[in-house]
Amino acid sequence: MAYVHQASGQARSKLAFARFCRWSFDVMSQAEFAAWWEEQRELRENCVPFADALRREVARRLQLRNFRKLALLCGEQLLGPDSPWNSVESLLAVVKPYVDVGDGVADFLKAASAGDAATVMRFLDKPLDPSTCDGRKRSALHESAQGGHVDIARSLLEANVDMDAFDTFGRSPLHWAASKGHLHVVTSLLEAGANKDTKDPNRKTPMNLASAAGHYDVVHVLRPTPH
Repeated sequence: MAYVHQASGQARSKLAFARFCRWSFDVMSQAEFAAWWEEQRELRENCVPFADALRREVARRLQLRNFRKLALLCGEQLLGPDSPWNSVESLLAVVKPYVDVGDGVADFLKAASAGDAATVMRFLDKPLDPSTCDGRKRSALHESAQGGHVDIARSLLEANVDMDAFDTFGRSPLHWAASKGHLHVVTSLLEAGANKDTKDPNRKTPMNLASAAGHYDVVHVLRPTPH
């Protein structure tokens, strides 16, 4: 491909992938990236165009929006001493088995709604964006929170799902868990840092919804912390 020549050799290929990781996965901390970037000053001009073009090509071919799982699952294969990292084709050969999920999004959300933890975990073992949504902007966390499936909710939180995303009803997963009285899910969301003060289109917080439904144990944990 036209852009491959811009990163010839294994060293430049690995450097391009590291830069690609920084853009797409946020694998490195800010301090680590700053130190690494300074060390690689001489190769910078060649690697950035290669990594950017590769990122676009992989996204187009595999229709992936989030590459976090890709980095975790096949980073060792891609960065190992024998990795043939010099073309899109060689990358796809390593990546494709991890992303062949068929109608994965629909099945993933259905499993979360049904409380099928085993199926959810199989999807989380693939490079599928845990925050992916359906047409109603409902994620697997919305589904598991509303259904009270705390183990699934915790697995999604560990996978760095967007815990404060709003669906088309203007509600977050915490809104749904609170309104249904799922105390353990509410507690898990709060421990993960979910925003308990967020409001739906009717200006209702999760605590307001829990109170209206008579879930006073949930109201108790959602009360503002006294200063």
